[in-house]
Amino acid sequence: MARGRPRSEAERRRALAIYEQDGLAAASQQTGIPKQTIQQWASSDGLRTAEPAKTAAATATHSRTMAERRARLADDLLADAERLRAHVWTPATVHHWSKDGDFLERELPTPTISDQKTLLLAAAIAIDKSQLLAGEATERSEQVSTERIVQLREALALRVVSGGAA
Repeated sequence: MARGRPRSEAERRRALAIYEQDGLAAASQQTGIPKQTIQQWASSDGLRTAEPAKTAAATATHSRTMAERRARLADDLLADAERLRAHVWTPATVHHWSKDGDFLERELPTPTISDQKTLLLAAAIAIDKSQLLAGEATERSEQVSTERIVQLREALALRVVSGGAA
């Protein structure tokens, strides 16, 4: 197996110092020494890099940031749903072209039934997605109470104890 050129003790110390501070990839990039060589030196000296701790901290920060963004988006979606629902009962202007080619505009006390349905559907979707982002139940089957589960478990236990007759 071909071996690389011999390294000085100063190169070794510098590479291992970078390894401990910034990780294997950084040590190799900054010194030009192959990763495998640096890894062998670190292993024989019992050194560990701070990189896993940095990665864990960065991951935790990213997770917190994502959770905050999801919470903000969930709040915004609820506000959107409220605004959409409010439009269902406000006056609406309807535009259309007449048979003669004239552009007509008319004020209605509320949007058309079709438009109301569209507004309410959009509001419902916004509410559903808001609940999903907040980690709340989005279906009735997800809302089964723990009390009901305990009751069912107890009834099943009684049935087993009594030999199946309950």
